[in-house]
Amino acid sequence: MLCQRCGKEIGDGARFCPFCGAVGGAGAPVQPPAGAGPVFGGSAPIPGAPAPKASGGKNRKNLFIIGGAAAAALAAVALIIAVVMGAFRSPKEQVSYALAQSFMAYRSAAGQLGLPDLGALSKERSVSQSLRLTLGSVNGELVGGEDLSALKGFGLRLDTDYSQGDRKLDCDLALLAGDEDLLSLQLLLDNNNLYLASEELTKGDAYGLDTETLGADLYRLAREDGGQPDAALKEVGFNVFDLVDTLAAEEQRAEMGQEVKEAAKELAGEITVEKNGEKTIQVNGRNVKAAAYRVEIPGDALEDWADRMEDAFRLLDTEDTLESVLEGMGLPASAINEILSGMGEAGLYGYQGLAETLKRAAEALGDVELDVYLSGGYVAAVEYADRIDGDEVELGLYLGGGEEYVDGLSLELVLDRVKITLESSGDHGAKNGAFTDETTLRYREGASDVRLGSEARYELSGGGLTWELDVNGMVRLELEGQVSSSKDSLELRDGIVTLRAAGVKVLDLALEYAVGPCGGMRVSAASPFMVSDMDWEDFQDVLTDLENNAQEWVRDLLLSGRLNGLYQLPGLSF
Repeated sequence: MLCQRCGKEIGDGARFCPFCGAVGGAGAPVQPPAGAGPVFGGSAPIPGAPAPKASGGKNRKNLFIIGGAAAAALAAVALIIAVVMGAFRSPKEQVSYALAQSFMAYRSAAGQLGLPDLGALSKERSVSQSLRLTLGSVNGELVGGEDLSALKGFGLRLDTDYSQGDRKLDCDLALLAGDEDLLSLQLLLDNNNLYLASEELTKGDAYGLDTETLGADLYRLAREDGGQPDAALKEVGFNVFDLVDTLAAEEQRAEMGQEVKEAAKELAGEITVEKNGEKTIQVNGRNVKAAAYRVEIPGDALEDWADRMEDAFRLLDTEDTLESVLEGMGLPASAINEILSGMGEAGLYGYQGLAETLKRAAEALGDVELDVYLSGGYVAAVEYADRIDGDEVELGLYLGGGEEYVDGLSLELVLDRVKITLESSGDHGAKNGAFTDETTLRYREGASDVRLGSEARYELSGGGLTWELDVNGMVRLELEGQVSSSKDSLELRDGIVTLRAAGVKVLDLALEYAVGPCGGMRVSAASPFMVSDMDWEDFQDVLTDLENNAQEWVRDLLLSGRLNGLYQLPGLSF
């Protein structure tokens, strides 16, 4: 049919003309169904109101409708943007949102590298690792010009497999001369049975002992030799995998995690935030326009949080856990007390020490006031200045400032005469296909000035890795190699580690390393000789065989000529 307004062909039954917009293609309004109400909440005609004029009114009405719809759409979009950007959030919510966004930005950047979550392997407690180090060259000029080339090719190989679920652990350790094993040692722990073997020292035979009856076996052997051992020795015994379960304390860790979350929630509820307008600040070398906020943390709330954290850490109390482990091994109370006392004096109880440190810090800090600056929905800076125990303390943390938010980070801490600075920059999000980073850590106190510099580059596609660590320009450690990874494994191939001092090469090492899920044990023990089956004479014979085999190994090694190049090394003689 033809449109009655513009005369163009339109589809039969069309409600609108696609060319001129006429309703029904005839310039007449389409009547709504009987009983239909107003559209989008529009008001119904007012009785007695004058009818609109026909001349030109329809076009203007259509324009008003279109314009009104567009304005409503724009208003809706503006409202959504305002909500997303936090225009209707309280100052406290805006800071919380920015903190979450900042955390997610760094987490996302780390995810771009495609590296595995090795922490998951640890949590699964099923992992295999391989390490090989081989000496390449040593600079003899550092030891009086001696020729140390004979050391080339000597190294170490270590392979381990661990499966808590299968209750097995093995270890294959070897000293190397090129591709040849000079001395090897194999260990296999199968539940409560521990087996040891060595091609050189046991001629490949495996000797074993039962860890759960270890004390009783030693007590029996000592008595057969005429000794009078302490009867408490009979109680000594353990199962390594049971001890790991005790140390892991998964239920306690989960409970601790919940306690930490609740403590953090309570502390957050006491924090107050006020907005202090806009300010231009320096962030990692750039001027950044930011919204300023004053964040106040009451000292009482901070101390309550420290108390809650102490309760949480007590769930994983190192001393209590270690005491349980030692008791599980059957050690007498006197020995346990001595061990625990020594570790306490050495400050080796990590959780307890951390809790005490938090409490002392909370008491010293009192009320804490922080200046927090937000830009683009992220945290741009956090600044703190106060006196603590009579000392001036200043802290500044600056994030972003570069083309990408995660590419810049710096920290500055000033405490009395000590100043510590950390600066990090690079392509941390690997937007150009490679992760790069330059980090400098500097410690200054009076005339003392210590500087550690790190430079790293990791190619996402090819896996090329280079890393350099410099200490005050005097000592430099370099690493390069090829990295390949999957969701749960990592391998470094063709690695070269170089050590330099004052610009002079000291030595270099070849490095190979791999870690991934446990695929089974590489060490086996066939027909082992068990200590629990031996009498004192048998045990003495084993010790004598080990001594004789060791002497034979040394003799064969010397006669083989494999160590000829070592004879002239300074300080060594054969």
